[in-house]
Amino acid sequence: MRLFSFNLAGDFGVFSDPSVTTSQMTYLIPSKSALMGVIGAVLGLKRSSTEKEAYYQSYLDLLSSTKVGLEITSNFQKVIFGTNHTTLKRSKKILTKPIKAEVLLNPSYTVFVKTSKEYAKPLEKTLSEHSFFFTPYLGHAYCIARIANFNEYDARAKQIGDDLEVSTSTVVIDEYPETDTKLRGDLFVQQVGEAGELVIERHLHHYLNEGGLKKLVLRHYIPINTMINVEFNHLPRFNEFAQIGDKVVALF
Repeated sequence: MRLFSFNLAGDFGVFSDPSVTTSQMTYLIPSKSALMGVIGAVLGLKRSSTEKEAYYQSYLDLLSSTKVGLEITSNFQKVIFGTNHTTLKRSKKILTKPIKAEVLLNPSYTVFVKTSKEYAKPLEKTLSEHSFFFTPYLGHAYCIARIANFNEYDARAKQIGDDLEVSTSTVVIDEYPETDTKLRGDLFVQQVGEAGELVIERHLHHYLNEGGLKKLVLRHYIPINTMINVEFNHLPRFNEFAQIGDKVVALF
């Protein structure tokens, strides 16, 4: 299995929570869609051409043929500040609206990428040469991203075995939404040791099924400076695992 990795970092990051509309709240990590945006940006893939066409076929092909892994690699923090937004509607008066906004300070991640041959070669070239087509950013255009430490691995697929259990320091996603009562509790996640912490975030996960773009709100288990044990009740449908030496990387 051919696997790439690179460090994705910046001075600031904002991965907006779409469920919050009255203020700017940020997740700790980018969703898979956001990571696809970073990869698509450095490769020069445009997301859409018109308002009616939400996504180019090339972007959908990248999404369907690519799995990513994510590991937090810095002790960054969230900061809340107040700001004023000015209305864009025509008015005799200039109207401002005070809001609270969150921003990540000094976020840093290791991103792992498994993709098809069609995208692997150009991705290797652009990451190793730092020849990005578009400027990558962390959620918002003012949060410019730095990409460094490109590596390539000859990894092997990690078979989780009959016990359906694995340990990793990378993000693992739930297989089914919480609203699916039949498959609730499809996996069990436990932090290893007392160091670090385990954070759960609910992200919109996009994937292709039968030629169409689907989306689910799924729990993302995020180990921070720690390891987690993950036990599945069935064979995974989104998660996949790769072995790099002694390290197990979760891909989704």
